[in-house]
Amino acid sequence: MTISSKLSTVLLLSLLLPVFSFTDQNSSVRKYEFTSYLACSSMETSMLSKKSFDSLIALPLCAKDSNKNIVPIQSFEVIYAERGLYQDSAGLPIIFTDYSTFQCDGNTIPKSLASLFVERSYKGDTISIENVKVKDADSKSHICQGLKIIIK
Repeated sequence: MTISSKLSTVLLLSLLLPVFSFTDQNSSVRKYEFTSYLACSSMETSMLSKKSFDSLIALPLCAKDSNKNIVPIQSFEVIYAERGLYQDSAGLPIIFTDYSTFQCDGNTIPKSLASLFVERSYKGDTISIENVKVKDADSKSHICQGLKIIIK
């Protein structure tokens, strides 16, 4: 390798280094065009009291676009993280989380599942509503931002 080829290689690398060093670190953050809401409310909180959660969980979900127009929901997935008190092998109390997943069609949680939440949910449980599929005005399907609710 000649000195000029070494120099051109070093020059090329020095030009490419800043390009790769300063790329956007948040490029993996997903931007959603639609946002989902529990009971079509505009609450931004993810923590609800047990009483509020019980009254809202049976009501339909809704999704809105960036202009706050309501769009129809096709389906969604519910992930229920239920915290429970168990005993370890020595008989000492230990908190353990049981996970359940439910697929729902339309915009409403089935009544049997809603009554399960009313009956079993407790402080510290987490309910995530994800993979909310909506149809826009052009009948194209989209995934909108989900919900995460923690019972306080």
